[in-house]
Amino acid sequence: MTKKKPLTKAEKAAATRQKKQDLALDQLGIKIKKPRKRRKPMTDEQKAAAVERLKVARAARGPSKNSSIHEDIRDLPDDHPLNPTKVKEWIKEHKKELVAIKSMKTSSDWQDRFKYQNKEIYLHNMESYLRTGVWLDAKWGESAEFKMNTICYAMAYDEDGMAKRNVGTWYPDMRMVYTKSMRDMVDEYEDD
Repeated sequence: MTKKKPLTKAEKAAATRQKKQDLALDQLGIKIKKPRKRRKPMTDEQKAAAVERLKVARAARGPSKNSSIHEDIRDLPDDHPLNPTKVKEWIKEHKKELVAIKSMKTSSDWQDRFKYQNKEIYLHNMESYLRTGVWLDAKWGESAEFKMNTICYAMAYDEDGMAKRNVGTWYPDMRMVYTKSMRDMVDEYEDD
């Protein structure tokens, strides 16, 4: 019968440390997977058969459904200003810009922080648009260079029965945007 060689202090410490790590991972519910063995390389016949199986599977699956994009905006035409593919490109660009100006996030200058937060909020609003189909920002475009128009769905009236209107809003009864010159004309009429 052979005797086991006694462990050194370092080996005992390493074994204890490993047991503690395993116990902590087990308590957190984390399971460490064993590394996978590498596959044997495929022969040319196997590769050709795999390619054919993939072709059949892709054909059976059909075209992409873009399930991550809200159904209201999924089928917008390519020339629509808020087409999801355009918005995805804008999101990509904004993410790159945010990485480039990351130091502004904690800057002591309030203007730098404000610029960073504006870009971050605009990015969040574009991502929200793809999920919900509702554009939340007052601006739109790759660099938020265009202003969104507001549309009135329900008219409001004052006590005299006159319609309340805001400049820059599209109204269904007029079928146009209410402009400042229109407001000035109404003000002149009321003064008389």
